[in-house]
Amino acid sequence: MDVNALVAFLIQNGRKWIIDQCEFHHPHSAPLAGREIEILKMFYREATIERTRIRHVPRIENPPFYTELARVGISIPLDFSQMAGITFVDTILISDLYAHAQPRISLLFHEMVSVVQ
Repeated sequence: MDVNALVAFLIQNGRKWIIDQCEFHHPHSAPLAGREIEILKMFYREATIERTRIRHVPRIENPPFYTELARVGISIPLDFSQMAGITFVDTILISDLYAHAQPRISLLFHEMVSVVQ
């Protein structure tokens, strides 16, 4: 797979994975907690905070299309299973593997940047 084909593959499959993950996790997510809202209101718009949802997961799963990359001999570009958190549109996943490794508000602040973007 040449570089252009790889980039096209990652864009197409990555976009679908993001949408699928949001649709899967959003119904099982919860709003931000009261103290978190108070802190984050200093930095983010209220509408952004209100639409943001949180879900704790045992670990963040790698995209299913990674198996296709491995099949053609391409190393995975990023191991999501090692991440503390990730944002899919307005739904933030927090890995239970790292939930207590850092203050949750620090992780939420970082992930909220992705919600805004």
